[in-house]
Amino acid sequence: MSLLCALYLAQGIPFGVQSVALPILLRQQGASLEQIGLAGALALPWLLKALWAPWVDRSGSRWRWILAMQACLALTSGFAAWACVGNSMDITILAWAVLVLNFAAATQDIAVDGLAVDLLKAGTSDRDGFGAKLLGWGNSAQVIGYKCGMLIGGGVLVWVSASLGWSAVFVLMAAIYAAVFLATALAQRRFSELARITRSRPIGAVVSALLEQLRQRGVAFALAVIVFYKAGETIVVTMWKPFLIDQGFSASQIGAWVGVYGMAASIGGSLAGGWAVQRFGAARALWWAAALRTVALVAEVAVAATSPTASGVIGATCVEHIFSGALTTAMFAWMMARVDVRVGASHYTFLASCEVLGKMPAGWLSGYLAGSAGYIAAFAVGTFISALYTLALPWLLRRTGTHPDHALANMELVKE
Repeated sequence: MSLLCALYLAQGIPFGVQSVALPILLRQQGASLEQIGLAGALALPWLLKALWAPWVDRSGSRWRWILAMQACLALTSGFAAWACVGNSMDITILAWAVLVLNFAAATQDIAVDGLAVDLLKAGTSDRDGFGAKLLGWGNSAQVIGYKCGMLIGGGVLVWVSASLGWSAVFVLMAAIYAAVFLATALAQRRFSELARITRSRPIGAVVSALLEQLRQRGVAFALAVIVFYKAGETIVVTMWKPFLIDQGFSASQIGAWVGVYGMAASIGGSLAGGWAVQRFGAARALWWAAALRTVALVAEVAVAATSPTASGVIGATCVEHIFSGALTTAMFAWMMARVDVRVGASHYTFLASCEVLGKMPAGWLSGYLAGSAGYIAAFAVGTFISALYTLALPWLLRRTGTHPDHALANMELVKE
């Protein structure tokens, strides 16, 4: 679990820089809300990674891919640090650096997801293939590691950038990646046998097995569950940081409130989500987390509609992050339970790309909504979409079907 945490932490740093630091910096330099929304395109590698996932899944060991991408992350961070020496941070340089970092992190994620499936599968022996207990805590390690990376990239590094400068920030990022590289290299010997299960599989066999999964009963409903689960929330959270800037709060305040306090709350929520998956099952935990997340979004709308205070912003942000963290863990556990371990990396990567597919257009839309109708209207639309999803979720889950090897994915949400 500690290995998975470290690897997902490394992958979360670029997204933290993009989701927290970049909107703040863009708004401070006068970028429009539409431009801030479109900056989400820097996360395109996370959406498109399914295109090269079969290649990663069948060529070489997972460790080789992970170590190569770790080296790329460290070198890119080092280059960005060199480019910023003696100058204030250039937004163009930051954008290109984030794009390359996202590409390397997304490619690493393919191999790490496959490794996670292998490790969790090897650690269970129950008839469902994936034990609810290990699956819940395994996905907690996944989500918590990733969000710790987001906390570092979007909170701690933004916080210290005012005193250290962006060059030092990227040096710190490179040092983190170097440390994870060394830890991964040391762990390779212990788990190397689990990383070679797809080494010689022809790419045609990988694609064929993946297409077989897409023809299973209820796949369209399952994809709807995944694609839309954070669409409404994304509209709200994308514009939350620019809204706070326009309310007169400083970048360091927002970095602390959203990037540190919010991420800490999200990590706590992810732990709670892992416990809920273990205790109640992935589907039931998914619905409760979605419902509570919607209530939290209503609280953020209420704060925004009044004169926001520091305590109000911190409270609303932390509550929303708690239930969003629980929801993410429940969703990833539900997704992993559906994975065919024959093509674990490719199948899980496809599902994860669908998850990004729902969030990215919502981020783009948020800027246009806020720019044309105002922040409150954008927040209200996002909350309404979240409420609709929560209401539709029981109906969708009952129609997702079950792969015979993945009975955990079809835990009943509502007894009829």
